[in-house]
Amino acid sequence: MNSIRNHVLVWLLSSLSLGAALLILASYVSTLEEMNEVFDDELKQVALTVLTHHQDGTRVDSSSKKPMGSSEEFAFVTQIWTVDGQRLFTSVSGFDIPFTQKEGLQTVPTLDGEWRVYTANSGSTVFQAAQPMEARQNLAQEVAFKLLIPVMIIVPVIALLLTLALRKGLRPLARASNDVERKSAFSLEPIPDATLPRELRPLVVSINSLMARLANALSAQRQFTADAAHELRTPLTALRLQLQLVEQAHDQGARSEAMADIKRGLDRATHLVEQLLDLSRLEPDAAEYVAQPIDLVDLVKAAVSDFSVKADAKHIDLGVEIEAGAENALMIKGDANQLRILLNNLVENALRFTAAAGKIDVVLRRDARSKTGILEVLDSGPGIPAEERVRVFDRFYRASTSQSAEGVIPGSGLGLAIVKKIADRHGISIELADGLKGQYGCTGLTVRLKFFGQA
Repeated sequence: MNSIRNHVLVWLLSSLSLGAALLILASYVSTLEEMNEVFDDELKQVALTVLTHHQDGTRVDSSSKKPMGSSEEFAFVTQIWTVDGQRLFTSVSGFDIPFTQKEGLQTVPTLDGEWRVYTANSGSTVFQAAQPMEARQNLAQEVAFKLLIPVMIIVPVIALLLTLALRKGLRPLARASNDVERKSAFSLEPIPDATLPRELRPLVVSINSLMARLANALSAQRQFTADAAHELRTPLTALRLQLQLVEQAHDQGARSEAMADIKRGLDRATHLVEQLLDLSRLEPDAAEYVAQPIDLVDLVKAAVSDFSVKADAKHIDLGVEIEAGAENALMIKGDANQLRILLNNLVENALRFTAAAGKIDVVLRRDARSKTGILEVLDSGPGIPAEERVRVFDRFYRASTSQSAEGVIPGSGLGLAIVKKIADRHGISIELADGLKGQYGCTGLTVRLKFFGQA
């Protein structure tokens, strides 16, 4: 399992170890360079001293068996040569530095390893002072090793401190995780974020936003379930009573009438279930639709064609009016199935509330100023009072005009709720107004949709 703490610790300790290694390496290189400068200067001084003594006539003991210097490891070996390469003197018997007349410092390979040599030429004699490079390297390594010991002690201490610091720093994340873990499926209160670190707050804010959306979705689902159960109870109760009437019927005529009532009840229940399913697909937690180009003209013509038989059965004049020149211009983006449901509900509502021999017009035009598409469904039914036009979009709400002298007009109160849901998902504005004048002083109803999302 991935761990932020382990990941950060690995990177920090790796960086710390690499830094310590680079520090030790830099110390070794720096010490070696400084010692080279110091010992090179001493080599030069030794060679010049031997040269001075030789010119003064000072006798040098050629039988010396030890190198010159403060210790054997850092001792200098001196040699005196003639210009033609004959050795006159060496401070260490049995050790030869290759002869050269090139003056100055140079590194010379020998059988005993590399030596640093300074050569001085007096014109008739060549003087050499030499020192093994290994001694310098050993000293530099010793200095680096002395630095390594405290580093090896400090790195584990720093690792421990980093572990404690990370554990303390990630404690708010653990608390937030525990807060989420303790929540039940129905406990969607926000996680407190006032005391959280700045880096963790955006994550918790996002989680709180998600839980708020889930709470809204669950609330809508619970409300929907309660409303659906309430509304389904009525038609199911009616069906049960009608079945009892069939059982109690004594003649074929009464039995046939009761069976016809059952069929009508089943049709109403089926229609209610279909509308409930349509509405459930439009709840906040439903998946978003994939927008596709849609021709409004084709959509309107198809809807009117689907309901032409019902309109003829009630002798209702169901017509379509499409603005001249707009046939090829009224294209929008949306979900074709949802928009078909929207239009079907509008036409079906108009047919249900319009009396026999009434009139329904479906008008499709383009607004001259905004260039947006406008769809209007006008009927000559009883209309909706102005004070109720806001509430009719609520689920299961039925306007007072749904009751007429002939009885209650069948319906579930879901049609306009479905229309409003689909319109909101597509960014369509919806308005209600008076429609066509009908019989008995009916004001009719106009449902006006404005489509802003042109394809």
